[in-house]
This record gives sequence, structure tokens and C-alpha cells, in this order.
Amino acid sequence: SLFKLAEEIFINLSSTLAATDPRITRVYYFRGMLEYHKENYDRSLYYYHKGLEAIQKNDPKNTVNVVQLYNCIGEVHRSKKQFDEALQWQKKLLEICEKEPGKHSMILAHAYNNIGLIYQDK
Repeated sequence: SLFKLAEEIFINLSSTLAATDPRITRVYYFRGMLEYHKENYDRSLYYYHKGLEAIQKNDPKNTVNVVQLYNCIGEVHRSKKQFDEALQWQKKLLEICEKEPGKHSMILAHAYNNIGLIYQDK
């Protein structure tokens, strides 16, 4: 399947890229997405958090990737019916977006939509 092929590629990349390589964040992000779409939510969270760790080590000012990962983490928690946790991650995302107006407008729209979905699902 295509999921299996993508997973093999990302496993290979994560084992060949150095922990300090800024691209490792994207590898963790995509591995998290793969797990999310396979409904392996705990594994998805694991990779999203690994992505956040990589950003903190390699590129702490990269708020674009941070807000994207916060959004994804919030979505996983919503899928797990952990609505308060989901809301917490979306609010963290909003805090960053408010500090940098205009920089994150696309993800900001997703965040407001996701907050609405959280309240709808709750």
C-alpha cells in the first residue's frame, strides 16, 4: 500500500538524517500524519512531539512548524475525544499567532475551525 511505502521512506529518512538536521522535523511531522490517518493516535502524538523536540533543539524560532504541530496535536486529541486537551493545544497555537499577526493566517483559520469542531463534538 502507499501508506506502507511512505512509512518505509520516512523510517529510512529518520535513520539517515542527523538529529540536528532541520529536515528531521518534517520527517516527524509526516510520520505523525501517517499514523493519524491509520488511526494510530498515540503513535501520531509520539511523532508530533518528537517534531516539537527537534524544533526546540534545532530551530526554536521556527514558529511556522510549531503552530502546525500544535494544530496536529490538537486534532489527534479531538479524534481521541479528549476535548479539553485538544482545546488546550489550539489555544497555545492562537497565543503564538497573536504575537506574530499575519504570519500564520492560514493555520489560524484552521485553528478557529478546529476550535469550533471541538465545541461541536463536546
